[in-house]
Amino acid sequence: MSKTKKQKMELLYRICKALSPLYGEIEEEKVRGQICTMIGAQIFYIGCPADSFQKISVAAKEELAAWQAEGLSKAKSLQKLTKEHQTPRKIGGMQLMEYMAGHQVSYEEFESKLQTYIEWNYVTKQENNNLKPFQKVGKFTSPEQSYRAAGVVLADF
Repeated sequence: MSKTKKQKMELLYRICKALSPLYGEIEEEKVRGQICTMIGAQIFYIGCPADSFQKISVAAKEELAAWQAEGLSKAKSLQKLTKEHQTPRKIGGMQLMEYMAGHQVSYEEFESKLQTYIEWNYVTKQENNNLKPFQKVGKFTSPEQSYRAAGVVLADF
C-alpha cells in the first residue's frame, strides 16, 4: 500500500477515534447519519487500492474484451469501467462508528476492519446504477445480497 493511502487511513483512524465518544452520545439518527456520511467520504478519499481489488463483473469483463478487440489498450479499457466499493461508503462509515463507539480500538484492529470497506470490484456504469437502490441504509445487508439483487454476477479477473 502506498505511503499516501497509509497516511489517509491513519488520519481516518484518528478522526473516528476522536468522534467516537460524541457519536456514542448522540441519540438523533439524522445527526448520527451525518457523521456516518462524513466518515464514508473519508473512506472514498482513501480510494481503491490495487491490493483491495476483488473481482470483475461478467458484463464488465465482456465490455473490456470488446474494447480491447477494437484496439483500445487494457489500461484505457479499464478506465472506462467503474470501480465500485462492495460496501457503500455511508454504511461503512456507520459500521466503523458503531464499532468504535463501543470499544477501545487499536490502529491495527481499525485497519483490519477498514479493509472490508475499501474492497472494490470492476463493474459497468449501468451495473453501478443498478446497485444503488440495494446499497442504501435500511436496504443493504451484504455485498453479496446487493449484487445478487441487482443482477450483477462477479467473476475472477
